Amino acid sequence: EEGLAGGRADPFGYTICWVLMALLVAVPMRQRAYVTIGDFFNDRYGRGIEILATVIVLPTSVIWAAAQLMAFGQILSVVTHLPVMASILFAGGLVGFYTFLGGMKSDIWTDFVQAIVLILGLGVLLVLVMAAGGGVEQSFARITPEQLRWASPDESFLARLDVWLIPVLGSLIMQEAVGRILSMRNAQIARTACFCAAGIYLLVGSIPVVVALTGSHLVEGLDHRDAFLPALAQNMLPGWAFALFIGALVSAILSTVNSTLLSFSTLATNNIIFPLMPKLSDAKQLIITRLFILVAAGIACALALGGDTIFEMAQLSSSFGVAGVLVVFFGGLWFGRAGGYTATATLLSGMAVSILGEFVYAEVWDAPFLYSILAAMAVYSVGSLIERRFLKASARGGTIVAG
Repeated sequence: EEGLAGGRADPFGYTICWVLMALLVAVPMRQRAYVTIGDFFNDRYGRGIEILATVIVLPTSVIWAAAQLMAFGQILSVVTHLPVMASILFAGGLVGFYTFLGGMKSDIWTDFVQAIVLILGLGVLLVLVMAAGGGVEQSFARITPEQLRWASPDESFLARLDVWLIPVLGSLIMQEAVGRILSMRNAQIARTACFCAAGIYLLVGSIPVVVALTGSHLVEGLDHRDAFLPALAQNMLPGWAFALFIGALVSAILSTVNSTLLSFSTLATNNIIFPLMPKLSDAKQLIITRLFILVAAGIACALALGGDTIFEMAQLSSSFGVAGVLVVFFGGLWFGRAGGYTATATLLSGMAVSILGEFVYAEVWDAPFLYSILAAMAVYSVGSLIERRFLKASARGGTIVAG
C-alpha cells in the first residue's frame, strides 16, 4: 500500500539494529556472563533499578508475541477459513503448551531448521511471482517510482527519524536478542554472530519486499492487509509447495512466540520473583518459571485479539517504554556516573513520555519515540550532574549551596 515508506523497519531498520548490537552490546554483555538484561541493571545500579527496568521491559515481550499470534491468526484464517479470533486462541494455547515443556536450546534448534525451510519457500515464491509477472525485467518495470520512496509525501523530518529509530534503537537491548548473545560460547562468537545475522536478515528479509513490490497486482479482494503473503502463496504455489511454505511460516511464527514467552518468564522469575524467595529449590523454580510462560501466553492472546495490524503491534513492542531503559543501560555501560536516583527518574520519565505519545497525544506528536529518548537523555544528564555534585560535597563534608 505504501511501498518502501511503509516497510522501512523490516528488514532495513532491524538489520541496522543487528549491526549496532554487534558493535555496542554483544561483547560487553557476554563478557560479564549475565543471564538476562536485568542482571546488568542489578550489577550497575542495584536491586531496585533491576526490578523497575524489568517491569518496564516485560510488556515488550508479550506485545511482540501478540504480533506473531496475529500473523498466525491471519495465515490460519486464509488456509482453513476459520475466524481470526479462533485461530489466535488456538495458536496461543498451542505455543503456550509446548513452551511450557521446552527451553532455549530446543527453541534455537527449531528456529534453525524452520528458518531454512522458510527461506527455501520464500525463494520458490519469488521465482513464481517473477514468472507470473512476465520475467524479472517486466516485473521490476511494473514497480512505480512512488513505491520506491523512503518517506511518505506528508511526513515531517522528525516523524521520518522516529520511524527509523524505533527498529534501530528500540530492539537493541531486548531480552529476545540479548538472551541469544548471552547463550553463546564467548564474546567474539557473539559479535560475529550478530554481524552474520544482519547480513542474513537483510538478504532474506528483502525477498518479501520484492514479492510485495512486484506481486501486489496478483492478489485482490483481501479481507485484511496482513493476509497478503499467505493469500499470494496460496495463489502462486503448487499444493505441495504451499503446504511446505505455510508449514514453515507457521513454525517460524510459533518459534518466535516461543522465544518471547521464554524471555518474559526468564525476566519475571530470575530478576523479580526468585531474589524474593532465595530458598526455593530448583524443582520449584522450574514450576514457577513454567507457570509464568502460561501467564505470558494468556496476556499475548488478549493483546492479539485487540490489536489492529501486525506491523503496528511490532512497532509498539520496539518503542513502548524502551527509551528510559535504553538511556540508563548505555549510560551505565559507558559512563558509569549516575546512581539509583538518576536511573529511577530516567526510567520513569521515558515511560511517562512514551505513554503520552502513544495514547494521549498520538494524533499530535509526530515523533513520540524520539521525544521519549530525548526526555530520558535530558533527565539522565541533569540527574548525573546533580548526583556527582552531591557526592563531591558529601566527600568534603560540606553542604550543597544553590547556585
